[in-house]
Amino acid sequence: MIEYIEKFEGIIGALLGVIVTLIVTHILRNSGKIKMFLVHQKVKLEKEVVSNIGDTRYDEVDKSEAKYCNIEVVLEIYNGSEVSKIFRDIKICFYRNKELQYSITPDDKATKVSGQYWTTYDEALNINVPAKQISVLELRKYIRFEDSIDKLKNSDSIYIEMRNHNSKKYRLKIAAI
Repeated sequence: MIEYIEKFEGIIGALLGVIVTLIVTHILRNSGKIKMFLVHQKVKLEKEVVSNIGDTRYDEVDKSEAKYCNIEVVLEIYNGSEVSKIFRDIKICFYRNKELQYSITPDDKATKVSGQYWTTYDEALNINVPAKQISVLELRKYIRFEDSIDKLKNSDSIYIEMRNHNSKKYRLKIAAI
């Protein structure tokens, strides 16, 4: 009987060792920092100006006069873990202090399709960042604040926000306005 108990204890000890090893390996593979770097940003606040002869141009102005906002951003996202990560709900967000005023999904410049008189982009809905690699995300958005001009005028900063598969929010400031 004692032999069986000793064998059983040995089997339980081995099983616990395997289980602990699997859990620790899983934790180590999934741990690793996500780092976001702002490589390039251009934020232009504009208003439409019509000349005497009917030509239209867009002049860069202060936010108190602006009716349009042209944003271009290049991000590098580094995944320090050994497992690929996906980010969803990519948004350009306008904040006043810490209060969200306005958010919009940007366009992914990698999806640009042009014709003779038109250009289209797909929205940047998600990005997959492979393990131990950097992914470049080029975003753009031309926003017309005609109906919601107070949202722009009340904002003091612009951020890029996205969420991972666990709904953890990642946020990077791209401009103060």
